[in-house]
Amino acid sequence: NAAGFISHFKKYHVWKEYQYVTKEDAEKAKLVSYDRLPYKSVQEMNKLQKEVKQNLSSVHCPCLAIYGGQDVLVSQKGSMKMLSKAKIQQLQTELFVNSGHTMLWGVDKEAVFAKISDFLTNI
Repeated sequence: NAAGFISHFKKYHVWKEYQYVTKEDAEKAKLVSYDRLPYKSVQEMNKLQKEVKQNLSSVHCPCLAIYGGQDVLVSQKGSMKMLSKAKIQQLQTELFVNSGHTMLWGVDKEAVFAKISDFLTNI
């Protein structure tokens, strides 16, 4: 239900609640955070999630699933459950223990980009 999703999202929308190692990481994270809840965007995200779940069985290409060990929005367990419904022959997973949801701006950003680059180079 949308109200439940929004109330869950509301707990995490303020950038200051995330833990960053450097001031620079915190400043960059502001660029991808909200100063208010984007309710319309949440509704669109719900629609997208539903469509993705309905079409997962048509995914056959190699996939890379990356997770942040400090992510409070998306769990690795939930993602793996969802991905198990796809017909992915080559699924690689990588856990970045110190990263949160915005791992491309966090402490592991270089390692995340390297992993993505390596995956794309070798498929």
